[in-house]
Amino acid sequence: RCQLCCCLFQPIRLMDYFVRLTAYCLMISMLSLHM
Repeated sequence: RCQLCCCLFQPIRLMDYFVRLTAYCLMISMLSLHM
C-alpha cells in the first residue's frame, strides 16, 4: 500500500516541478519582453 502511494506521489511531484519550471520560464520571457 505504501509503495503504491509512493508510485502515485512521484509523478505528481514531477508534474509540480515541471509546472513551476514552465511558470518561471514564462515569467522570465514576460520580463524580458517588457525590458
